Amino acid sequence: MSSRIVILFLFFTHCMVCGQTPNRETDFLVKLSLFQETIRPEKYVSEQESLNNFLRLGFKIDTLQSTDFADFTFLRIDPNFRNPENIPIPELPLLIGNCDAFIVAFNGRTIYRLKGFRVNDFPYFLGKLKSLNYYKISSYRGFVNNYEVNGLDLRCLYKAFKRPININKNKHKCLLSCSELITTH
Repeated sequence: MSSRIVILFLFFTHCMVCGQTPNRETDFLVKLSLFQETIRPEKYVSEQESLNNFLRLGFKIDTLQSTDFADFTFLRIDPNFRNPENIPIPELPLLIGNCDAFIVAFNGRTIYRLKGFRVNDFPYFLGKLKSLNYYKISSYRGFVNNYEVNGLDLRCLYKAFKRPININKNKHKCLLSCSELITTH
């Protein structure tokens, strides 16, 4: 088998091995999202050894308090990882910088990247809320007055994606990725 493996293949391969306990699966999905964040945008594959090493790193992951999101779990991932084994990872520069946290939302096995990532999944998150019949999400006022997640600027996210054609990261700082925070500070 080639030493270069498509990340998606690694995801499915590892899931078969990682077991069915929610904590291990959640931990794997969070780490996979972070690993994908470390890979340069033009690079779609990585060596399997790099992924395996990355999965051995320790990240502090906290559950965030939220208001009226019964179907979701929100996690805050501290980008300052622990590497007690001094594991060599050549693709880590994007996790180092002035970023205070990555934040994701889980619904079942679906993960939504909401803070710190190059790609923000808030429009898909809103779509899921609509499909689950969450009330008062069609208007800014209704949304921000009824829903809250500690550490996540829902007001900024809602405003940023209100008109997706005119997304301006300078105006909506909540959309800056950790890699962009490195270059702006």
